[in-house]
Parts: sequence; structure tokens; C-alpha cells
Amino acid sequence: MKASYKNIITIEPGKRSGQPTIRGMRITVTDVLQMLASGMSEKEILVDFPMLTKNDIRAAREFARGKGVMAHIGLREYTAVFKKSGKWIVAWVEEVPGAMTQGRTKKEARENLREALTLILKERAKLSKEDMPIERENIHVNVRNLITA
Repeated sequence: MKASYKNIITIEPGKRSGQPTIRGMRITVTDVLQMLASGMSEKEILVDFPMLTKNDIRAAREFARGKGVMAHIGLREYTAVFKKSGKWIVAWVEEVPGAMTQGRTKKEARENLREALTLILKERAKLSKEDMPIERENIHVNVRNLITA
């Protein structure tokens, strides 16, 4: 845990069964992460839980990253890339092929990207549940000739 979050994330044996909580309150790190995983924005969380701060949410994320909690509750962070193209902002996630969209503003592009990413991940989850034979193999690509002087 980063030193800056040392006083934000607390663990007390008698409170919430010893789960890590935010500043000794009854709100756990997992509670905050599950709200984020459900699609709530930081702003929405702060409106619903005015006793929390942005630093509390950041601390919960940082604590979870360090402990490997985020994957356990189904929350994963992806890196969104934004590029202005004429009147549009194009957005994509490099880690997920096909996760690409656009918007007239960065906010709109971000929302569209979140929706596209959710749809792609839901479809992948459905496919992985089907009993389809899957084959994997390593392939090699010579990249030396791709870069020209």
C-alpha cells in the first residue's frame, strides 16, 4: 500500500469482519470496487456516499491493485486511447481488438467506448461458456523487414 493511503485504508478486526475499510467507516474497499464494477462513476459514488472523497476511491483502487482484488471482483482497468480526427474524437482500447468507437467530445467517445467494451466482453464471456473446442498455437512474425529507414 502506498504511504499516501496508509491512513485511508484501515483494517480493524471487529469491523466488517476485518475487511479493509475506508477511514474506519463501515464502507469497505470491496464495496467501492463493486460500485465501480457495476458501472457507477466516481461522481455518482460521491453523490450517493457524501462521506467519501475522491482520495478514498483512489486509495481503494490502489489498495486493490496491490492486493490483486480487482480481478477477483470482476473489475479490470483498460487503457483508453483518444485521438482527434477532424470533428471526431476516436477512442480505442489496445488490449481488446475491436474495441474502437468515436464521439464528438472526449466524454461522448469515452462513454461510447465503455459501452462497446462492455458488449465485446459480454460476448466473449458467452463464447467462453460454450463447449467449443479451442486450439491455441504460437506463431512467429518477422518484424525486421517492417521498419524501413
